[in-house]
Amino acid sequence: MVSIIPFLPTFRWYAAWLSERWKGVDEVSATAIANTVAGIQGKDFARAVIGGNAGKNLLSVPVAGGSNSLKKAERLPKIRIADHGNWRHVHLGAFEAAYGRMPFYPHLITEIKRCYAAETAFLSDFNHLLHQALCSILFPTGLRMPAILPEAAAERGRELLKEVAQEKSMIETLFRFGSESILPLMADQQK
Repeated sequence: MVSIIPFLPTFRWYAAWLSERWKGVDEVSATAIANTVAGIQGKDFARAVIGGNAGKNLLSVPVAGGSNSLKKAERLPKIRIADHGNWRHVHLGAFEAAYGRMPFYPHLITEIKRCYAAETAFLSDFNHLLHQALCSILFPTGLRMPAILPEAAAERGRELLKEVAQEKSMIETLFRFGSESILPLMADQQK
């Protein structure tokens, strides 16, 4: 099992990862399990689906050696980002176009821009940095499962879960619902 965090994982990936973390599974093992549950392999470690004019837009992080280098799991930790082209600018523009009018865009984009501006050489480091940014919004007080979720919060989570595009990046849910994004994740755990 591969324990590298994919590029901007889906809601589905986060639901699987969170389920394992709340069971007490360590970060590395939870990541590997979430990768298996979400079917992450090869190119998926360097690409993500976000919203767009046609319903979805595929973002890819260019890697040294091309996408073929992503096929061998043992190579993943050492795959370098290829900084040719203007992909960072293109990605940020795609976020603006897809999510710029969403309520929590101004709050989250600053953290995302910080990740994109960071001098990260390896894909695994870049993906982990983005994961940490998303987690800081999802879990501002730490990764703790409440003993009992109040019924109003559980109901709100079930409502939001119906509106979540589970195969798109978690970033979409966060731009739409902000810190309330934890509620549909929790509702998904209680199915």
